[in-house]
Amino acid sequence: MNRISTMEDLEVVGTDGNLLGWVKGFTFPSVGEWRVTGVSLKMEKQSHEELGVKKPFLSGALVDVSVEDVKIVSDNVLLKMPQRSMKGRLKAHHEGRNIANILNRNVIDSNGKDIGVIADVMVDTDGWKFPSVLIKLNKDVLEFLRMDKCPDCERNVLLPMGKVKSIGDNVMLAIDKETMGNLVQKAPVKTM
Repeated sequence: MNRISTMEDLEVVGTDGNLLGWVKGFTFPSVGEWRVTGVSLKMEKQSHEELGVKKPFLSGALVDVSVEDVKIVSDNVLLKMPQRSMKGRLKAHHEGRNIANILNRNVIDSNGKDIGVIADVMVDTDGWKFPSVLIKLNKDVLEFLRMDKCPDCERNVLLPMGKVKSIGDNVMLAIDKETMGNLVQKAPVKTM
């Protein structure tokens, strides 16, 4: 299990050792379907020409690599094939489906109360799922939880992704802060 923030800028490398680009997030199909469908990456300069991808004027193109093309994730993201074999396999990047875009967004509970901000998202690269989201709690929510529900709570709390109802300008939860406190109380090992 990894935090997506720690995977930012990992090199994406083919079996030939050639660099395709750097990780810039992970894609998912839709809210509620928290499986990873692709690795978003910023392409390396020479990869554009070799793979037939138009290079933007000032930076590398953002593209997605299907998780089916990933062999393993460790210090690098290693593909199952040489870099040149990725020609025609790269997918157009959809910014709205990149889970990294929710980092630092405000979190609102089902009663419209501000809870905090998204600090990180956990990713399981073995099963290719997003199991949980790390929320940095607002001071008043933290005080509420410490008094009432979870005296040992830390500033950041892991919440199952299934509790995320929608993603827009803010991240909306399907639960209120009281229910969140009950979840945290039942699983205190999930606080950070």
